[in-house]
Amino acid sequence: MDFGSISGDPTYEFSFNAIEDGASTAIAGNQAFAVKLDQWNETGIMGTTQFGVGDNQFAAIAGQSVNSTFGSDVHLALVSDSTAAEVRLYVDGSQVGSLGGELPL
Repeated sequence: MDFGSISGDPTYEFSFNAIEDGASTAIAGNQAFAVKLDQWNETGIMGTTQFGVGDNQFAAIAGQSVNSTFGSDVHLALVSDSTAAEVRLYVDGSQVGSLGGELPL
């Protein structure tokens, strides 16, 4: 999927019913970066990968879960906030986690 040239603080939204198939499941990305529904290697936690550099996992906020979601309908939103230098993860409308950095999609 080509998101084109996006400036500012984008929000990416996805609606899906995912099937687990392999060591990690990407929902968006390119040759350099990917958002993973299941971070490598079957951790069961959502995150990102900057290929050749490293993997990141979302940290859950109090009382929430950033576990991978398979086999059910889900709405996922990723909100990039450059001022706070973080990406917030929302599942079905509720913020469940965050990670430091940006989403270079």
